[in-house]
Amino acid sequence: GLVFDLAGPAILLGILLAGPAWTALNEAIAQTIMREPYPVARFFKAMGHSYLRSLLLSALLALPIFSLARDLPLLAESPVETFTWVRLGTAVAGGVFLLALDVYAFPILALYDVSVRLALRNSLVLAIKYASHTLGLLAMAGLLAWLAFRVSAFLLVVLPAAWLVFAVNNCRMVVDLEYDKG
Repeated sequence: GLVFDLAGPAILLGILLAGPAWTALNEAIAQTIMREPYPVARFFKAMGHSYLRSLLLSALLALPIFSLARDLPLLAESPVETFTWVRLGTAVAGGVFLLALDVYAFPILALYDVSVRLALRNSLVLAIKYASHTLGLLAMAGLLAWLAFRVSAFLLVVLPAAWLVFAVNNCRMVVDLEYDKG
């Protein structure tokens, strides 16, 4: 369908650019929070440095989005098959699970320069152990997305960086807590 035809290239562009840029923005926010200078050229260097690892994380996150783009047009059929609802529910649940992991995975990649496997493993532990933090950050992201949709799309320029201030600080805090526990 048309939605799938239009979503495919957008998802591919997101995989190729958004994930690496998001990781570089995590690093820029972290350095700014620590009051260290962060020249613009360093952003592009960070984007290149973490490109493949960020690409893998964004590709994982794209799987449920791709599935939703493929299955949403099926809701126009009458009646909608039960299996379609199961696939949509699975895609939504998988997307929320991966978003919960990504709350920690991207900052971990930016702050600690580790492998994707280690970032995902640590993200799973942190997302479960600090579930209230994770849910709070996801709720904040949802609220900010709603605000951008309702007020102005221009807010999409500012709000992600504002959200990252909280996400990066939270990641640093819970990693430090875990490190102190030994």
